[in-house]
Amino acid sequence: MSQKPKLNIEVRDREWRAFKKAFPEGVDMLYFIHVGNIKDLATLKNLYLVFTTVLERLVQIDSAYAKNPKIDLYDL
Repeated sequence: MSQKPKLNIEVRDREWRAFKKAFPEGVDMLYFIHVGNIKDLATLKNLYLVFTTVLERLVQIDSAYAKNPKIDLYDL
């Protein structure tokens, strides 16, 4: 991620509409925007690592749950 020093990841509440329907009660979204296409596999792997690290930390500080919310994004 050293090539992308400006990285903005947000937690957006269920009321924020990224899909046709809102997320179920108690489910929020980890949100990231990147302008353009990411074609570099190393960058994609690093983004995945950042997301998993953020999610793990949110669970550690009791701001997220470790259980699967069982959301089908194709249904939203």
